[in-house]
Amino acid sequence: MEQQHNPLLSLIHQAGPERDELTAALEAEHYRVRTFTSLKSFCSDPLYGSSECVVLYVDEVYLSDLDALVAILDLERKATVVVVTGNATLAGLLLEETPAEFDVLVTPVTPATLIRTLQRAGRRKRHARPSDTGRHQ
Repeated sequence: MEQQHNPLLSLIHQAGPERDELTAALEAEHYRVRTFTSLKSFCSDPLYGSSECVVLYVDEVYLSDLDALVAILDLERKATVVVVTGNATLAGLLLEETPAEFDVLVTPVTPATLIRTLQRAGRRKRHARPSDTGRHQ
């Protein structure tokens, strides 16, 4: 019998009902979810770098964490990264100005949309050849 792979996912989102709903939906899809309230706490975690998926919610509370986004860009080489923001201008800047390949979603984002995005991004990463990893060639 083949064992199911349950990817480790780090969810960086302020505590509250939305994060709880996302966590439950992700766990129902067999993700092993670890939650963090800030990018700084995620980057200082002893298991930093072991996540296969990282979901980062960026809003006004997290704008000071954008300096630490460099760590996510480095992590993106190994993990599937999804950035979620309520700021459409920031979403556009991330898509246009960063050399890495990660998905950016604008809130509101349903759990189903996030799961579909993670699955699509994971397939893209698995099938990418080393020379195909950047969006800007």
